[in-house]
Amino acid sequence: MSAGGLLAEQRLADDAVKIAVAARDATNAPGTTSSIICYEFSREGVTLNGATPIGSSEFPRPEAPAAHVYLASDAILALDSVDSSSPSQPMCLVSLDVEGRGRVFVDLAAAGVSAVVGAETAIDETLFELARQAATSAFSPIRRVIVVGRELRALADDTVAVPVSRVEESLEVLRRLEASGRAGDGSQVSLIVVSREAFRGQAVRGLLAYAARRPWCCVLLPFPALSASVIISTVGGELGCYFKVAGHAIDGDTFADGLAGSVIGLDPPVEVAVLGQIEVRGAPGALDRRPKLTELIVYLAMHPEGATTSTW
Repeated sequence: MSAGGLLAEQRLADDAVKIAVAARDATNAPGTTSSIICYEFSREGVTLNGATPIGSSEFPRPEAPAAHVYLASDAILALDSVDSSSPSQPMCLVSLDVEGRGRVFVDLAAAGVSAVVGAETAIDETLFELARQAATSAFSPIRRVIVVGRELRALADDTVAVPVSRVEESLEVLRRLEASGRAGDGSQVSLIVVSREAFRGQAVRGLLAYAARRPWCCVLLPFPALSASVIISTVGGELGCYFKVAGHAIDGDTFADGLAGSVIGLDPPVEVAVLGQIEVRGAPGALDRRPKLTELIVYLAMHPEGATTSTW
């Protein structure tokens, strides 16, 4: 990206910080994360997406918890300026390169737990890039980034990221930091990024249980999790952002599209690989022990026009 492009992107990130501070309700305690998860900027303004109601005296609440709030450019200019290098609200802003759209930022701190789905190579590249942005405080200051696994270790060569080999080690580091008072004050967040090869279900469950009670701790995973508020999809080579719909009696894995303007519940897309070993990438659960279900999914993927009952 050119120097001019980087400056323009930074200005948008500064606007996102300004909006997050304005959107904070008067009842929010100091150190709480924002209610806004996704910021989609266009030339005319910005669309805000949150899994909980977004509102302040500066702009109206949405009608539903997962609805979008749109701010025109002049409304953004009217908001009070803030120091983006030291915002009064803990944030972990990262930028998604979404082709054909404006600039999109996701606040991983507001999400709490996020996950990336898609092809293995795309997951690896996305995890690395988002961890790099966070570790360099590209768009918002962050306490620290802990990267788990060999696939992310190279980040420690050029950034302040803390590399560990196993998820259990990341949890041990967090506990030591909290006990020493170097984490947990709520002014800034710590991000833990888990690579594919380091992902172990039982250990990840322990990490998520720890993070669930500590709003200053956010997690980025290479596979879906029930506790994930945000799914970043790389399926088909195009990034998408999906966030969990709140306030409705719906399935825990139902998400709303944060970029297409839809407020209905939907499932993030999956990718079906049929060359070599059959894989269903992005599914919320493993299908390797469900051969009939896998066969059905592969058939439907190969026949997008649908299947008649006579087929089966």
